[in-house]
Parts: sequence; structure tokens; C-alpha cells
Amino acid sequence: MKTIFVKKHDILFLFCMTLIILVSIEIAARLFWKIKFKVSFFHPEEVIYVFYPELWNIHDSDPLENDESFNILMLGGSALSRDRTDIEKILEEQLAQETRQKINIYNVSVKGHSSLDSYYKYKYSENIRFDLVLFYNGINETRANNCPPKSFREDYSHYIWYSHIHSYERQRRIIRYSAVPFTLNYVFIRFLEELSIYKFVPEDEPEKEWLEYGLVIKSQDSFGRNLNGVIEMAELRKEPILLMTFAYYVPEDYSEDKFQNKSLDYDGHHFPIELWGKPDNVIAGIEAHNRIIRQAANDNKKNIFFVDQEKLLPKNGKYFRDICHFSYQGSEIFVNNIVAIIKGATRDSIDYP
Repeated sequence: MKTIFVKKHDILFLFCMTLIILVSIEIAARLFWKIKFKVSFFHPEEVIYVFYPELWNIHDSDPLENDESFNILMLGGSALSRDRTDIEKILEEQLAQETRQKINIYNVSVKGHSSLDSYYKYKYSENIRFDLVLFYNGINETRANNCPPKSFREDYSHYIWYSHIHSYERQRRIIRYSAVPFTLNYVFIRFLEELSIYKFVPEDEPEKEWLEYGLVIKSQDSFGRNLNGVIEMAELRKEPILLMTFAYYVPEDYSEDKFQNKSLDYDGHHFPIELWGKPDNVIAGIEAHNRIIRQAANDNKKNIFFVDQEKLLPKNGKYFRDICHFSYQGSEIFVNNIVAIIKGATRDSIDYP
């Protein structure tokens, strides 16, 4: 039997070549994010800001500097976002007057974002202690129902957006050391989309041929799981959380044509209901999510406060600009309802075990 001896310099050569290849792949992955999205070459973990740029303000904040302030985290979609509503401004003014403290509001609410985005954004905001977390979701994931049952995924990965977010979450602990796994996953998901190998749910307007599927509310279990995840994190961090049902208003004579012609009882006409799906299906989805919120509020956990905004907001067009976005008057009522509940709801006022 002939024995083959491998010379030491051959092994060293193979090792060096392998190392060069791996380093080259890592450099290529980091350059991809640097060139395409301006992510720091030396901090690939900052890729999260490609998806959630609103977290910059939280991660860049000095925790010690905020210890003496009343810190509020606002989790939601465009109904709470500063570019669609006056809620943040009004809330800051009223709480400053009530508490006589400096109010820091971290509003990470963004158009189209759902309870799952709220869950992840709260999870990634652990560097600041919040005196209050506001949770206000309910309409955006009704859009997730507009797909065949076999296409629906409970983790919302039938949206390409959430496929990327889940991939980041899986790689979160290692991405600062290697951007390769997340980059390969990102490219693979984009490959599936570009070649139409997998049909993702659109992130904006629903597929016309899939609208009928929105009749079945498939999102309620997912919504409940995301909400419970937020509640559990708040309890673990000993941070009070304010749950709110999702307020909406639809005039009896609503139609998309009347909305586009601005002939409905709304103080403005921002978005037609059809942006989320068929009106009846959207309303059914909101109601299903509101039931879950009310049930969570009834669990009587010490860190939970509750405002039933859906019942408290008058069903009148002067308070709404469309089905869910508030006019200035509507924003005032919305904030008044919050302030009436949270006057004494600071972290120190809750008797945690």
C-alpha cells in the first residue's frame, strides 16, 4: 500500500488560500451594504437601520441622560407617525404640563408597519428605560389577509419585508462579526422575488385577484402573539405599557369613488380603505384585533394600562381624515384619553414583584 505524504507547505498553502477566500467573501458582503445602503463597513450590524431607520434616535441616545426625563416609546403605524398626525406634539405638550418633567418621546411609528414591527422595534430598544410604552396597532396587518390560505404565514414571511427582518433576527448575534450569512440570505430572498419563484404579498396595495381571500381573518393569532411578546418584554423590563384599541370611522355612504371625489364626511381624504383591502374585510380585521387587545387588557397584569380608543373616539368625520388617521381635533381627543389614564402611571407607581 502506497502512502501519500502531504508536505507541510502544501497544507499551509491550502490554509492561506481558504483564509483569503473567506476574507474576500466577507469584504464583498460588507462592501455590498456599504455601496448599496451606506452601511458602515466596520459595523455591519447597522444594517438594521436600512429597515428601521427610526431606531437611530433610540440607539444614539445616552441612557444616563434620559434617567431624569419621562421617556415614552410610541409603537404603531402611520396613525401615530409624526408625518401623518399631531398626536406626538400634543402628547408632549400635555404631559409636560401634567408631570412638570422633561418629556422625551421616541416615536418609531411608521406607515404600513404592523404589530410585528412594533415587537421587533421594542426588542431592539433595550438601551433606554421607558416610563411608558404606547402600543397602537390594528389596521395594517389586515392587508396580510389578502392572500390564499396556503400562502399565509403566521410570521408574516409571505411579505418579503418580514422575510428580511426574520433573517436579521436569526443572524443578529453574529452579524457584527460576519455579514456573509445575512447577505447571502438577503440575496436569495431577492432572487426568489425577481424570478417569481415565490409570490410575496405586496407591501402597498393588495393584489386585486387576491382581495376575496381577505374575507377570512387569518392574522388574529399572529397579532395576539406579537402583542403578547410586547407585553412580556414590558413586564420583564418593568416598564408600564398602555394598550389601546384601534379607532376607525367609515361613513355609511362610503365608496372608493366618493372618497376620491372628496365627497365623504371626512376632514380630509388621505387614504381610501381599499389600500388595505375590501372595506368589510378591513373592518372585520380591525375588530378581531381589537378583541385581542381588550382580552389582553382584561388579564389584569400590573404593568398594563388600557384605553378603549375605538369606543371613545366619536364616529364623526370632523375627527377623522380617513378610516384611521385623525384630524387635529381627533388627535386632541385621542391624547386626552391617554392622559386621563396615565397621570399616575410612572414606573415607580407600579408595585412589581
